[in-house]
Amino acid sequence: MTALLHSGLFPESDPSELASIVAELGYDGVDLDVRGLPSTESERTLALLAAEESPALMLSLDSAELGQVAAWAELAAAAGCAALRLPPYEGDGSCPAADLPQLVESAERSGVRLLVPNHAGCPCSALEALASALAGVDPARVAVLLAPDQIPRSRAGDHAAWIARLRLPPIGAVCLGGYRWDSQVGAGNIRLWTPVPTLVSQSLTPWPAWLQRLRASGFDGLFTCGDPTLPASAAERLRLARDDRRYLRRVWA
Repeated sequence: MTALLHSGLFPESDPSELASIVAELGYDGVDLDVRGLPSTESERTLALLAAEESPALMLSLDSAELGQVAAWAELAAAAGCAALRLPPYEGDGSCPAADLPQLVESAERSGVRLLVPNHAGCPCSALEALASALAGVDPARVAVLLAPDQIPRSRAGDHAAWIARLRLPPIGAVCLGGYRWDSQVGAGNIRLWTPVPTLVSQSLTPWPAWLQRLRASGFDGLFTCGDPTLPASAAERLRLARDDRRYLRRVWA
């Protein structure tokens, strides 16, 4: 198990500061947000993180455009990155099925694994659909970035039994993050609910059951920790990242 800190949690930190945070919190490396096409600045950032012993072992892209994916896959291979995270697919398409041949080709040429997320609201939100779409594809080339917090919980209560029945696609990495719902009374006395970050151990997502299923399935890969889309101060994100890593290590062991 390899725990990565999502760089999007600290967008104002330069590579040296990010490497210091990774070392301080005990993570194994960085899940690095990247934008556009690779540049010399991208190469410098990857080299600096590696020199600081906080390597970027996964890159998170902002576009699934095939040319951009191929360009980042080549740079990732040169920098020793294990995987590329694709952004959530949009529209009414059938997951990444139409792009699979080109994605597999990029992965084979570069040797870098491509990961498709199961993000709520996109065509790839259902694990069963992803499992069908990736059937017959070499999981060492294209696999799923599993995000359990994007999967609606069972109301039955026995989470372990429910998760054990799910058909899982090939999993290349897991997003670890906790959230809860917070409410405020707005105009017209209407209660407004928003998700806010919380400790994984206190999350609405049944993480112990998910981790048990992952261990039983033989998964021992990358965990990318933290959800930068949820509002929080830098101090709060530091605390959550520290305690979530400890929780993951303890439960996994």
